[in-house]
Amino acid sequence: MKNILFVISFCTFCAASYAQSFRKAAENGDADAQYKLGLSYFMGTNGLSNDDAEAFVWFQKAAKQKHTKAQVRLAICYNNGYGVEINDEPAAAAQGHEDAIVELEKMQE
Repeated sequence: MKNILFVISFCTFCAASYAQSFRKAAENGDADAQYKLGLSYFMGTNGLSNDDAEAFVWFQKAAKQKHTKAQVRLAICYNNGYGVEINDEPAAAAQGHEDAIVELEKMQE
């Protein structure tokens, strides 16, 4: 039983450490790290609780730097009201990025 508790504690520590490892990069403007941090908040993974508003903030930061996956997630947030008021204009939500709009359309099929 102690071994199981140790493994669970260790895994929780690893997940939290993983989130911390890209939090610094995200705070320093790394678009990929901002996307990963946003995704962790969105999914409630890597030792972070689900927080759609916080996820939206990080997706937006990455999307402003032309991070395609972040633009897609940002569009999903706008279209579903995750952390932001619903905006059903996909082009605005995806900031006009053609790949993001195509991906959004695929998800909506």
